Amino acid sequence: MKNDNRGSSVNIAITLVSILMCIFHLITAAYILHPLLQRSIHLFFGLILIFLIFPYSKNQNKKNWTIDIILLALGVVVTLYIALNYKILGGPMRIAYPTVIDKIFGVIAVLIVLEATRRVIGPAMPILAIIFITYAFLAPYLPGIFNAPGTSFSSFIAQGYIYVHGIFGTTLGVSATLVFIFILFGAMYQASGAGDLFIGLSLALFGKLVGGPAKMAVVSSALFGTISGSSVANVATTGSFTIPLMKKVGYEPNFAGATEAAASIGGQLMPPVMGASAFVMAEILGIPYLTVVKAAIIPAILYFSSIFLSVDFYARKNKLKILSKEKIPNPLSILRKSGILLLPLILTIYLFAFMQWYPTRVAFWVTISTILLALLYKEKRKSLIWVIDGAKSAAKNGLVPIVACACAGLIILPIQITGLGHLVGQFLIILSQENLFLLLFFSMILTIILGMGLPTVAAYTIAAIIVAPSIMDLGAIPLAAHMFVFYFAIMSSITPPVALSAYTGAGIAGGDPTKTGFLAFGLAFPSFLLAYRFIFHTVLLMESITIGSLVYQILVVFLGFIILISAARGQLFNWFVPNISRFIFVISGILTILPNKILTNVLSSDLMGFLVFLVGFFYMILQNKKQKGNSEKEL
Repeated sequence: MKNDNRGSSVNIAITLVSILMCIFHLITAAYILHPLLQRSIHLFFGLILIFLIFPYSKNQNKKNWTIDIILLALGVVVTLYIALNYKILGGPMRIAYPTVIDKIFGVIAVLIVLEATRRVIGPAMPILAIIFITYAFLAPYLPGIFNAPGTSFSSFIAQGYIYVHGIFGTTLGVSATLVFIFILFGAMYQASGAGDLFIGLSLALFGKLVGGPAKMAVVSSALFGTISGSSVANVATTGSFTIPLMKKVGYEPNFAGATEAAASIGGQLMPPVMGASAFVMAEILGIPYLTVVKAAIIPAILYFSSIFLSVDFYARKNKLKILSKEKIPNPLSILRKSGILLLPLILTIYLFAFMQWYPTRVAFWVTISTILLALLYKEKRKSLIWVIDGAKSAAKNGLVPIVACACAGLIILPIQITGLGHLVGQFLIILSQENLFLLLFFSMILTIILGMGLPTVAAYTIAAIIVAPSIMDLGAIPLAAHMFVFYFAIMSSITPPVALSAYTGAGIAGGDPTKTGFLAFGLAFPSFLLAYRFIFHTVLLMESITIGSLVYQILVVFLGFIILISAARGQLFNWFVPNISRFIFVISGILTILPNKILTNVLSSDLMGFLVFLVGFFYMILQNKKQKGNSEKEL
């Protein structure tokens, strides 16, 4: 997000609003407010910053600045109207008979949210919202499967504006109470120097290995992802350091950008602080956030393992050089210097896992502890500008989930009014002929399409309403169904043709955005199959767990990853993989990772995959010996 450079007065205003916004959310993390009051003030701060930071157009002039001021003023009016009247709004009589002011301000609020979303995220989500809103009015007049109950103008505006649906619905509530406070923690943690600590430790531990910078990128992205929750922010932050190092040791620019992008999206799967979508999932399912965290642990570890293996095989195949010793820091010296900054992360895990505190309470105390611990360093005590920078960073980073959640409410409301989610779900079930595996495939495609160009929280929320129920209808447990669509909402960020995280990585690497996107997609592809497996084998989500079954499932998936990655890279550890073996390995890897229940009345897919692998493996060994013999003869 770039400041529009419209003068020091605007910069001062942005700073003051950002600080007030952070203070408000710290206070409300400790003291609960009425939902309408909390959400309206949350949006109030967000709209002010959006119209201050994001200009009407790139070629800003006096006329456009006037438009920004008008829109800012309207945003303030429609949000303060809710905040000042929250006690009398939202009642059944007011919803049934909204006043003229309610209707006027409601229309303005909808338009303001759509414009704010366009400025922050782009046109895709507002267009989607307009389509769904239009459908809500036209549904009773449409033929066939598209015919559905509709709504009146008065009813839609009332529900969408003065009630805890629509703009001020559950999604904005999650942003206001949970997401922003964790973004604040992440921003303060980063400002305290924790980001440099993660990168330094990753470099110290993996810099000595072949392809060390890429492995460092994977590990640092996993660590940074625990506090950022944003794949694009993860790419921009860690990628600015890791991508140049990857290129320096021989990684091709497109592959370097793709590696960082693929690693960074996994940050939203990485506990203890996942992306905003995890909080939305807990809210929708009505389960503790810790349950979502537990479910994500194994998939996150396996995901990062697959990326790690892929960059390792690439480095071995291309015989990439190792970083010089002078560029690799001593891990002990890093820990002595700033290891104390690991304490907030440890405290987060402790409060979640052992004390089982509510997330907002956890975020409040770890944010306070981060600031206090940072003040132990002399350079942090000398100037508190880093606290102000952290507040500004938190406020700016919070704008994406704010508008995404507000606009998502305008998409969800028409879906609920018309029952569109049920209609789409039934269509998917009919299309799949009630076969769960086929339904999962169609659901994956639809989730990725819905997620193109959208932040994960918006992509997941829409898919959770439209797609997840049909998966549950065919027997999947609710947590697994939602984790499935969450997984592919994340993957949409690196899936061409719109791959925002990959494009960010390409920009840093100086690579081709399209090629980088396809490479990132290829790096993550083995993990696509993982989502199918945990639908049928929920032990991977820590459900119905036994130690034996958990270990078996992890080992099978890990073996499948090794097989598929070796096929993609043409390298299996230190062996080259001939083309015939690569083809065999693709079949083997898919069979190994796919759920056993896909194939019936035959050998388990795990066993079939392993037997197929042995065929390709022995052929590979023979070809390697043959190649080695030919090389010795030439010498």
